[in-house]
Amino acid sequence: MFKKRGLRLLLIAKFVPGLDGICPPLAGILGASRSAFIAHDAGGASLWAGAYISCGFLFAKQLDEVAKHISAVATLVVLIFGVPLVIFFTLKLVQLILMIRLLRPLHIQPELLRSQLDSGAKVGVIDLLRFEEDPEGVAAIPGAVRLDPLELRRKKRVVMPPDVNLVLYCRSKNSFVSARVAAEMRKHGVDNIYVLAGGMEGWKALGFPLSTDFAAPGLN
Repeated sequence: MFKKRGLRLLLIAKFVPGLDGICPPLAGILGASRSAFIAHDAGGASLWAGAYISCGFLFAKQLDEVAKHISAVATLVVLIFGVPLVIFFTLKLVQLILMIRLLRPLHIQPELLRSQLDSGAKVGVIDLLRFEEDPEGVAAIPGAVRLDPLELRRKKRVVMPPDVNLVLYCRSKNSFVSARVAAEMRKHGVDNIYVLAGGMEGWKALGFPLSTDFAAPGLN
């Protein structure tokens, strides 16, 4: 087609996807002169730019109306989807703050937990640490049961003896993960549940013993 039509294809090449990319090398292969190529390519570019400028000039009012409608639609989309999202995240934030305030009195200090474990009191300790690379090589509080916090929160039924105090701990000092799990377990009727103050870092800071042996899970 280029051999038959010659450089005249350059006048419409920019309007056809892909054609504009192959015309210049074809012109060189077929031996078109530099001045003729520049003239036809400049003419094609002028037609291409002029077409868009003409559309904007001829349909300026219509384009303004379209822009107004688009603006109105965009505002409507923001109201439909944006406002509910803001309300949703605000409610979740309020729930989180209330949950943290609710569980704050249920914190147990590492010293008290250590004394209860040493005295043989009925205490169940759940380790909520998660490690993707080497979970087996990470130490825990002696006698703890290591469980995935996400799976624990999803359990439909949790059974705990009424005379056993349950203590949760995670790595973070603010015990965010432990607080969320504790809140879910309280929904299952587990009221004798506590969160270790300072988490694992607080336990290690006091030099308390660690172990790589875990107790067998007893939760359903």
